[in-house]
Amino acid sequence: MKIAFAIFKYFPWGGLQKDFLRMAAEVAARGHETVCFTGSWEGEIPSFLDVRFLPLKKHSNHARAEEFETLFGQVLQNEHFDRSVTFNRIGGADVYFAGDDCFAAAFAKRKNPILSLFPRYKIFLRQEKNIFDPQSKTHILYLEERQKADYIRIYGTQEERFTLLPPAGDPRCMYSPATPELRKQKRGELGLHDEQIMLISVAADFHCKGIDRTLQAFSALPESLRNKCVLCLIGGNDPKRREQFAKQAKQLGVDKQTIFAGPRDDVYAYLAAADLMVHPARKEATGTVIAEALASGVPVICSGICGYAPLIGDAGAVIPEPFDMAVFETLLTDCLEQIGPLKACAMQKSEKMDFSKRTAVAADVIIGE
Repeated sequence: MKIAFAIFKYFPWGGLQKDFLRMAAEVAARGHETVCFTGSWEGEIPSFLDVRFLPLKKHSNHARAEEFETLFGQVLQNEHFDRSVTFNRIGGADVYFAGDDCFAAAFAKRKNPILSLFPRYKIFLRQEKNIFDPQSKTHILYLEERQKADYIRIYGTQEERFTLLPPAGDPRCMYSPATPELRKQKRGELGLHDEQIMLISVAADFHCKGIDRTLQAFSALPESLRNKCVLCLIGGNDPKRREQFAKQAKQLGVDKQTIFAGPRDDVYAYLAAADLMVHPARKEATGTVIAEALASGVPVICSGICGYAPLIGDAGAVIPEPFDMAVFETLLTDCLEQIGPLKACAMQKSEKMDFSKRTAVAADVIIGE
């Protein structure tokens, strides 16, 4: 079969983008032709994928999203594809990967209906309705039950149109017999000694994933505890915004204990070196980095908004919503003071993690099996 994939923007360190590429690779491995339509692509293009660019001329993000939707619709009208899959809000496809929470549900919490008249909100609300309306035939791949509940409550989407995907991540993050040596090697590269505690945060969008919160809580640690720690920040796809967080670290007096590693493809190596994942996100449908950390045997502290927060259990802590900085600071201190037992719990969880199932389930739906 010939299958069309649509993703607005591809860059190799994004969670949505990684899911897309793994699913496309699985579909191709089953003998199908895979064609990707995108507005931009960063990084190498794999040999199994035919990447075609849709020319986007608009300037604002929402206008470009609408333009991308229109152009992909024209593609499907003018060229035969057996199946179509979208990773952004585009109606009319056979399958939609719901990587985000329900936009309409989040919009309703703002309690300002006038915003619906603004182009940004108007476009995103319309695009989402086109996918989830009961008249639509699109099948939805979703990631956690809260998502489905919101979509059904808002749009009345039929239950049978949903397929739950199990947690997944980079398989290289799975703990293995080689992990201890990888940990020793990476910590050596970073200049860390055995007694130091390495905190890690991974995010493409630093603000969305609460890196400012992490820096604030890190600076508020008791001095004797903070002096034992190093904070490693991976990602930040906007260099100018990343510089703003570097300034914040300096203002808080933790710049010499903070590593800005930038976007990387070897997150698994940094996780091997880490002792605690910190993820106080403002917005997070799931939190792939949570699953990847646990698979690596690394405990996690995250905000309650994260869809994968229930995975943590005794291997860390969940910051209750609504978010409170003082509560976060206390929980972070508690986690670091009992890092040994938490790491033991995370190791037990790593033995039960299996990242191979998501792509197989998704591929079954995509090719209609």
